[in-house]
Amino acid sequence: MALMTAEAVVAVAAGVLASSIALVGFGLDSVIEFFAVVVVVWRLRGEGEDRQARAVRLIGVTFFALALYLAIGRPRPGHPRPASPRRTWRWRAPP
Repeated sequence: MALMTAEAVVAVAAGVLASSIALVGFGLDSVIEFFAVVVVVWRLRGEGEDRQARAVRLIGVTFFALALYLAIGRPRPGHPRPASPRRTWRWRAPP
């Protein structure tokens, strides 16, 4: 749990500093994993199918929210654009 927390804090902080949606998303995924562990423990300590349905719904909503964040997020003006694939993957064979 401590490793997930540290991973989330470092990734979100680095993502915010670098304006990287991917890094922030990685950090938020760690937060979701932590939340999912808490929900599963809550589910296992109680009884009833209603509890299981609620647990699955809670975890599903958090992953949907992350996917929505990643889909809507886009680079901000003034930040460099990603390199074109042609420039990125250019490679020459040795003579």
